[in-house]
Amino acid sequence: MAKLPISVCIIAKNEEKYIGDCLSRIKRYGFEIVVTDTGSTDSTKEIALQYADKVIDFEWINDFAAARNYCAKAASYNWILALDCDEMMESFDEKAVCMMTQKYPKDRGMLNFKLMLRNAVGEECFEWDKMVRLYNKKYYEFQGAIHEQIVPRNDFDTRKHNPANIILPVNIVHLGYSISGEEMEKKQQRNIELLRGCVENEPGNSYLWFQLGQSHYIIKDYENAVLYYRKSLELLNGNLSAGHAQELLISLSKAYAGLEQYEATLEVLLEYADRCKSAKYAYATALAYIENEAPVKAMLEFIKIIALPDAETLGSDLETCYGCIIDLYEQMGDPGMAEFFRNKRNERFYN
Repeated sequence: MAKLPISVCIIAKNEEKYIGDCLSRIKRYGFEIVVTDTGSTDSTKEIALQYADKVIDFEWINDFAAARNYCAKAASYNWILALDCDEMMESFDEKAVCMMTQKYPKDRGMLNFKLMLRNAVGEECFEWDKMVRLYNKKYYEFQGAIHEQIVPRNDFDTRKHNPANIILPVNIVHLGYSISGEEMEKKQQRNIELLRGCVENEPGNSYLWFQLGQSHYIIKDYENAVLYYRKSLELLNGNLSAGHAQELLISLSKAYAGLEQYEATLEVLLEYADRCKSAKYAYATALAYIENEAPVKAMLEFIKIIALPDAETLGSDLETCYGCIIDLYEQMGDPGMAEFFRNKRNERFYN
């Protein structure tokens, strides 16, 4: 019996590497677990049966939303927590989540994700992000063949209730980006194939063009990444309220950097800087200043970042900010200020 009336719904295919650890972490909270297998040929189903309350099959039709909605339909509870096999539950505040489901039954829950990544030289690093993953299936469902999102159902009158996303004290570690180059290449080629079909069907969908750009960027096809990012930005028509808008601009700047078009890298960021105030945006801007040989402006940007309220979302890159400030002061012949920020870094990360 679940402690909370929540069903954890997971779709899986050939996930024997992660699914056991994923489900064992969920099991300790007593939630109902529903696993939908989309055609595994390894031991995924056998491992799932050790932990899950229900393990069901779904014939893959190149549609992630369809698979997730099928999984949710099989759940005993209306409240659905959607996870992937490579996502590990690190902490879950049951009291806060219970309060949210009772007080805001028509809203969605947003969780904190620690994204495990690899930097340019292959070292493991991380950053933080927030994603909507908790929802009531009476009011919401997944939509999108790939990079699916939780959206209001057609029979949910959003004119009477404007949906809100409630940030919850739930931390998830996402391992899906910390994989080998070969695995990532295979994954992104699959995504590109699906996304091309999606943009053909929805050519006016900025989010899909953005995701197509992301897949090309990840496989270092920077020319096509810029092309698709630009298409996504054009469709936004200056509306930066879209959830992917700031990430789009940061990604576009990185793609220009990949092409060694460093002036364009900085120009795109400065053009929208007055409306993009996040630490991640400022970090991208600081790096662009360095690429454009403007060390003083870069240093001022780094100093601004470490005082921003969302600075922790940078994860490993927050410590990098301190390192850059220290290096820049030393290069400018000011060892006193370099030592000052070295002490500040040690206080923040090592005390």
